[in-house]
Amino acid sequence: MENHNGLRLFLSSLIRTSLPIAVPMIILSLLIFHTVNTGVKGEVDEANTARLRQYAAFIDNEFSSLEHIETTLSVNPTVRYRLRNIFVDNGPISYDEYLAMDTASDFLTSAIQYSSIAESIYIYFPNDEGWFFSSEGGLSTLSSDRDSLWFTILETLDGNDRSWSGFRSASWLDTARFFSIIKPLSPSGQWAEGALVLNAVPDRITQMLHTLLDDGIGDILTIDENGNLLFTTLTGMRRAYDLAHRADEGHITSYDGMVLYTCSMPQTGWNAILAIPESDAYRINSVIKSIITISTAMVLLISIFISLRHTEEELSSIAMLQNELSEEGRTKRKSLYSRLSKDIFSSYLEVRKLNDRRRELELTALSLQLTPHFLYNTLQVIRWKTIALTGKENDASLMIGDLSSLLGYVLGDRKLFTMLCDEIAAAKAYIAIQQKRFGDEFTVLWDISEDADDSLLIPKMILQPIIENAISHGIRNSGRSGRIHIRVYINRGCELKIQIADNGKGIEKEKLKRIKRSIRRSGEDISIGLENVSTRLALLFVPPRVLNIASREGKGTCVTFSIPLSSSEFRDF
Repeated sequence: MENHNGLRLFLSSLIRTSLPIAVPMIILSLLIFHTVNTGVKGEVDEANTARLRQYAAFIDNEFSSLEHIETTLSVNPTVRYRLRNIFVDNGPISYDEYLAMDTASDFLTSAIQYSSIAESIYIYFPNDEGWFFSSEGGLSTLSSDRDSLWFTILETLDGNDRSWSGFRSASWLDTARFFSIIKPLSPSGQWAEGALVLNAVPDRITQMLHTLLDDGIGDILTIDENGNLLFTTLTGMRRAYDLAHRADEGHITSYDGMVLYTCSMPQTGWNAILAIPESDAYRINSVIKSIITISTAMVLLISIFISLRHTEEELSSIAMLQNELSEEGRTKRKSLYSRLSKDIFSSYLEVRKLNDRRRELELTALSLQLTPHFLYNTLQVIRWKTIALTGKENDASLMIGDLSSLLGYVLGDRKLFTMLCDEIAAAKAYIAIQQKRFGDEFTVLWDISEDADDSLLIPKMILQPIIENAISHGIRNSGRSGRIHIRVYINRGCELKIQIADNGKGIEKEKLKRIKRSIRRSGEDISIGLENVSTRLALLFVPPRVLNIASREGKGTCVTFSIPLSSSEFRDF
């Protein structure tokens, strides 16, 4: 029997003490999780995509030497004509042709200097003697130059091939490796007009990719227009090939613990891929989720500990009372009990009940105060981190800012009362979070009379539960554009009156009756938030204040309560 009473008292104390703490903490946790999974994650993806675009533009630019030469020859047809004559005529070189060769040499030299990866560039016009112009040796022939395999590749290309790129050796007997790009010399893509060849050193390209990554995490992969892997900073080639085939152009892909961002490179026609381990890409998400989980667990453990202490005290009081009421106790104290009237004993029990409730309120406030303040500080850090990702305020940073303001207000002090202006600011921060969460699903109209002084005292966090109830049970899924009207004014010069009305679904007549009965008797039909507000209004003021609810099904709900202006009506704790 004693164990049964102990368990019942513990559960009762746990519900009264823990729920007012657990529910707001769970709501805050869900809001933070939602913010992290949408706003912060979106900002991280956007920042990584922007970083990849910079990488892709740089890589594309390094391979654009041929584009510059092609453009230069296109806008200088005289130089192009004279160079072509040198290859075709195969006769003595005239002064004009010599100038053209000198100009071409300058073109190639500047193009090599322009690129950190290029080893050499060739210009080839079709001719019978195998002449081509090289950035390394000037006018050369296939028979005398050690690099000749490019021409074998060129001979295999036809009108259907817009270009060729790939790895090759310098010759059949040479161990030197090049990555070459072969393009038609003519803008129309006709191979008969000649070809441009860019030879790059693969190690230089890989080193360039590693240099790009010095400022961030992840690995870079480049794939050609056919999806073939060209270059990567990954050490495992099998994994690189696997990731290259999993990336989806224009989309963010998650595969095997990696987040893959893709970006096209218009000059080469290739795609660049940024592969980042998911744990690194969304590290900030994991950190904040861990902090929220740990903080919520700490608060709940503290509330359970408080409930256990409170249960021990109640069991001790019950044991003492049972001893007093025992037969032996009554015999010893018969004269004492004879002088105690029933009314006095009832008053004693009522006072004890009020003291217990007061202690529960104080313990609740203490538990909220014990909630780690580093959670608030962490939210501020995350807010600035999201701003840093985009260089400006964004939806995620604004939502986190509102959330940290609300959390700072809750954790600010253990006082039961706060100024009206601070309570309204906290309510607006909560509303801003919900509006970002649900978009344009509802609007809020504030109607605050001029005589409602900002310094008036009001119970802390008294507005948020009612507003939350209006959003969750009234407006959400109501099938209409939601509207909440919050009116704050002085009534009859002696009380601050607050009305929170919505145009939501309303409450059925029978259910409304049960809710009103539950408010008076703390029954089961009332929501936790409304019960919390109703209980505090009853305990904090003399005479007790009442929470009034009016509603019509399909029309909306209006919740009204008042706060005395005179501090003499505040219960002295």
